[in-house]
Amino acid sequence: KEEGIKILGGLSVGGAVTINSTLAAPDLYDRTIIITPFITTSTENHFWLPTMMDVLAALPFSGKKTRGWGENCEVLERNGGRAGICHFTVGQISSLQKYGRKWMRRTTKLKGNIQLVGVEKDPTVSNKKIKNLKKRLEKAGNKVDSCFYPYPANHSLLSRFDSPNEDKFWIDHVHEKIFLFISNNEILPPGNCMPAADL
Repeated sequence: KEEGIKILGGLSVGGAVTINSTLAAPDLYDRTIIITPFITTSTENHFWLPTMMDVLAALPFSGKKTRGWGENCEVLERNGGRAGICHFTVGQISSLQKYGRKWMRRTTKLKGNIQLVGVEKDPTVSNKKIKNLKKRLEKAGNKVDSCFYPYPANHSLLSRFDSPNEDKFWIDHVHEKIFLFISNNEILPPGNCMPAADL
């Protein structure tokens, strides 16, 4: 009910929630930025992985088994300021995929611009599904801009705390470009979010 420009954004599972929220209130948001959204698990290395996650989740001995990002997440990254989760179950991954499939079937005309951002060779979420989402949103009459950050930029694109020892060559660029989208409605460069001249 507040006046003024309304902007919604999220990353990974937050990106999925962003899409669902936008579809639930198609006339509310003036622009939306969706970053590496979790629609299904990545098919980059194994095309069968999303299906396997659903099968394993249905089995009592594997659905509740804990997986995680390893000791670095709990020690190095937590001590550095990382928020978010470090452990999850196969059942939770399968539930996220069901959530993604549910709203993918009901894309509609939305108010304002939509910016999709991904990373090349994302080992966490499916880039194919992100590209399909763009097509479905455009077919519904939406203006959708999209780009992918070059490998080895990773899934947790915005965080300085995840894997703090890696060369985050993209981090200042992505922060600046997302700020410009939020503040001035400036889209990211189409195709390759970060042109070779900026690498």
